[in-house]
Amino acid sequence: MRCNKVKNFLSIVEIRTKVVSVSSFLLGTLFSVRYLSGQGLGPSSLSAGKSGAGIHVGRAISMFLATLCVDMGTTAWNTYFDYLRGTDDPRINREPDKVLIHGGLPPAYAFWTAFWLYAAAMVGGLVLSFQVGVWILPIGALCMAVGFFYNAGPMPISHTPVGEWFAGGFLGLGLFLISFGVQVAGRIDSMVPQWKPWTMAVLAAFPSLFAVAAILAVNNACDTEGDKLAGRKTFAVLFGKSAGEILAIVLVFLAYLGGIALSWVEILPRIGIYVFPLSALFALYRFYQMRELGYSHSTKSRNMKSILQIFGVWSLSYGGTLLIDLFRTSMRIEP
Repeated sequence: MRCNKVKNFLSIVEIRTKVVSVSSFLLGTLFSVRYLSGQGLGPSSLSAGKSGAGIHVGRAISMFLATLCVDMGTTAWNTYFDYLRGTDDPRINREPDKVLIHGGLPPAYAFWTAFWLYAAAMVGGLVLSFQVGVWILPIGALCMAVGFFYNAGPMPISHTPVGEWFAGGFLGLGLFLISFGVQVAGRIDSMVPQWKPWTMAVLAAFPSLFAVAAILAVNNACDTEGDKLAGRKTFAVLFGKSAGEILAIVLVFLAYLGGIALSWVEILPRIGIYVFPLSALFALYRFYQMRELGYSHSTKSRNMKSILQIFGVWSLSYGGTLLIDLFRTSMRIEP
């Protein structure tokens, strides 16, 4: 019985997709270490010591838990409102994780799951505000509001042609910047112009925006038939399934090109010039497979698995370049 409860919970929050928020959180956090190390606080390190250049563990834990709760809660809201609006039509949808339509769970289960996860996120946000300042509270509230209204209200964001960009903007760029800000709050050298760290962080976050938006583009390309029936006006509905597929491919390779460009100008380590192109070959291979398979409700589970794998490899490429540089720098500096 307990096993079924856990399985239902993991299905409602679509736990496999949490790699997205975890990626943005980790990349923003790792980039903060690179920045703090470069401003003269001491050697690169993964944990804050005397140099003060490493990860502030307490802040990282609070941020991670709050982030995970918001992401899971948002997915549960999406599940709930998709059911109410009939977007997840059992005549079309073939996803086994849609337990409200295939598993017989009542919609109230999704509602209360979302509610309590958002409540937990609020508690996490309050804890974080004591660690970094009250500025985190309105930002967290905005993120939760966007998560709720992504699929709620009279004109949900997910029903528009810009849903991918909103998801990428908040889960990719926004979460990256918040994670960066949580770590650097109160730790930036007073001699450094305040615009400089944030300009670097915004540039570093843009590839995450593209990578996250690509996941939603694949999702919407597969959901075209169901979205039409539900009255959604997504990019794939307005311009066709092929356009949605092309959008996903373009977004992924913008993420890779962004990584290469950032490595070239040394906002990211120079090793990224070699790492990103090599890992892009995997994306090409997966997109070829997805093209052969086609984009539809019946192939959605396999295509979502593929795009999440592409996203995972891209995230490893980005994070790997930072980690390699951090460890290499640590080895060069005497303690």
